Amino acid sequence: MPEENTQSVEISTLLQGEIINIYAKLSIEDNFDFDTKEEIKLVEHCIEECYDNKFKKIDTDILQENDELINNTFVILLKTCVSKDFKKVGQIFLVYCDYFDLDYNKTFEKLHEKLQNLIKNACKNLIGKQCYNKYVRKTNNNKKPIFTLFDLVENKKH
Repeated sequence: MPEENTQSVEISTLLQGEIINIYAKLSIEDNFDFDTKEEIKLVEHCIEECYDNKFKKIDTDILQENDELINNTFVILLKTCVSKDFKKVGQIFLVYCDYFDLDYNKTFEKLHEKLQNLIKNACKNLIGKQCYNKYVRKTNNNKKPIFTLFDLVENKKH
């Protein structure tokens, strides 16, 4: 084989290798998105399976204000998902909130401490412990004290 043909074959092989690497990188991102969509579908399927039509049509405000109902229904969903070997509590929580159009923070605060800890740990695993701690510090610094009449009276006495 002449030298020019050998170089052209090497360049062609190199280009094909680079193209394959690019496609591999793109396909990994697509698979990630695909996996997330499949997880969401699984949780939505569990919601459809867990709750009757009456509950699935519940008014968001009614559900959002009922601590006991949120806790009980979330536990039912969690158990159903775990029985199907899906244990990503954070993903289950997000889909639950999205499905019923619930506020993430309000819903989280209404959950029992054990459920909150499961979600916190899932979040730490997802974003990393350092990033999670940074976020907690940031949100704690942004909280302004809310004074009540009792606080004002106590301050006036001093």
